[in-house]
Amino acid sequence: MTFDIIQSVHTSIVGDEIYLEYTDGDGTRHFFLRDYDRHTNYYYDEDGLGLKIISSGGYYIMSDDNGNEYKFDRTDGLLKQTRDENGNGYNIEYQNNKLRQIVQVN
Repeated sequence: MTFDIIQSVHTSIVGDEIYLEYTDGDGTRHFFLRDYDRHTNYYYDEDGLGLKIISSGGYYIMSDDNGNEYKFDRTDGLLKQTRDENGNGYNIEYQNNKLRQIVQVN
């Protein structure tokens, strides 16, 4: 059993391609491939979910077309923050790779 808030993004190599592998709250893995044709640094999901990920600073930031954002730490890959289009969300804290605290932000 996992909590829906336990999500992660990690680098994964498949063949000759570098993918970002997103594991959602129910454990489903989704793969994102960089789209060099668009001349951006975004990785787009292969499942057609409308998700994209960009690496910014020490984070992977995943967003959708509705303005929702999910921030993952690049070091451990764990979800650290969520925000919706209105700025509501959660800050997620870990200690020794264990969930410590979830703080709602409005």
